[in-house]
Amino acid sequence: MKSVGPNHIAGQVVGMIRGALIGYPLGKAIGEGEPNWGIAGIGVASIAVSIPISSKFNNNAKKAISIYYNSLKETSCWDTKESNFSANDHSVGLIFKF
Repeated sequence: MKSVGPNHIAGQVVGMIRGALIGYPLGKAIGEGEPNWGIAGIGVASIAVSIPISSKFNNNAKKAISIYYNSLKETSCWDTKESNFSANDHSVGLIFKF
């Protein structure tokens, strides 16, 4: 799980940079300004950088989850050490001791 954190953080940082690099020229184009499409191109190129980071994060997270769930012991509410049926003059019931 330790390797998942840095990949997630790196993916988030690259995502924020990508959004700024693509969004700034688009905002300038919408606002009737002269956009710098070179900056937008760098933002689009950062998508290529973020894909392997995101993929590595997803794979490591899936491995961590698999390791965690495989280490758990299967239990059930029906795995009791003792179960008895009880009846007396005033009640009837099941007794489970575990």
